[in-house]
Amino acid sequence: MDCCTGFARFLLIFFNIIFILSGIGVLGVGIFVIADPDSKKLQQLISVDSTDQYLKRIAYVLIGFGSFVLLVGLLGFLAGLKRWKFAIILYIMFLVVIFIGELGGGIAAAVFKSKVEDGLKDTLGKALQQYNGTNPNAVVTKAWDAAQKDVRERERERERESIHINHI
Repeated sequence: MDCCTGFARFLLIFFNIIFILSGIGVLGVGIFVIADPDSKKLQQLISVDSTDQYLKRIAYVLIGFGSFVLLVGLLGFLAGLKRWKFAIILYIMFLVVIFIGELGGGIAAAVFKSKVEDGLKDTLGKALQQYNGTNPNAVVTKAWDAAQKDVRERERERERESIHINHI
């Protein structure tokens, strides 16, 4: 094995370790969105006028995509480590599929951005009209209260950071 082949093999293994870690990260975000109580409150707020579970669907897509990236990264890692030609060919095919999926997702996000923003504004507007501060057990009330609490906490944190920066 010459120097260039060894270096290429090292790069394949190194970048697949990064690929594996990114797959674990995306998988973790998807699981966090499903398990996090604040995400559940946000989902209740978004789906106040429909039964659609947008956030839950996105979380499952993240879990699926993260799992796929993790498996492809493991395949590439093993292919580079064991020098399996068939696995390298399969790995390259999966990389092309991932690239096409990311390209398609980016295009879809750009195309549907305004539609999503408008739909979110309408849904949140309807939810705000249903807000009733006198009934603290209502789903909409709990969701809006949680959102307002989160915004207040972030504002306080920004103020603390700004005061700290000004004193330095």
